[in-house]
Amino acid sequence: VLDKRDYKKTSQESEARVDSDFEDTGSFAVETPTGKSKTASVPEVKGVKSYVSTKAVVALSIDDLKKHRFNSKIAVVSQTTRKMSEFLKVVNYLIEHYKEVRVFNTICNATFENQDAARELSTEADIMIVIGGKNSSNTKQLYSICKDNCEDSHLIESKEELKKEWFEGKKLCGITAGASTPDWIIEEIINVIITYN
Repeated sequence: VLDKRDYKKTSQESEARVDSDFEDTGSFAVETPTGKSKTASVPEVKGVKSYVSTKAVVALSIDDLKKHRFNSKIAVVSQTTRKMSEFLKVVNYLIEHYKEVRVFNTICNATFENQDAARELSTEADIMIVIGGKNSSNTKQLYSICKDNCEDSHLIESKEELKKEWFEGKKLCGITAGASTPDWIIEEIINVIITYN
């Protein structure tokens, strides 16, 4: 999130330092998280907002941004698990409408790589299984990516949620998991899926 002062830690791997140019401008900070509702209560978003000394606006979309009037200088950060394409839409809108926009890419590399791999796999698979917490922004993003490419995508947290009928007539099952999903849960699910052959 942003602010204009010193050091802002927005994730385990990313830091943003906003130049002192923002010191006395009263600029707004814009943060673009994921999810449908209650996004301002997501722990990462709350943490980032706590560092902002000016007004922070949490926005999911360009429509959210249109409801606000910003100063000429704006700093933008993203929730670390945000889809890059969605973040870029917000950034492009701001660049077109405001004089100075500073963008801090806080989406972590591991998230990029995992999303890219899920995107590629889901274009080839007959069925996609996304493993992870149903309230996890990271996992919900993976599910959204997979669903865009493979209609038969399922988000599950444990092997108990698997249904054998999902796999009937399927030739290629793709599996992806959220960053914090324990390996043992992934292995359990894979072992159950293997028995469906």
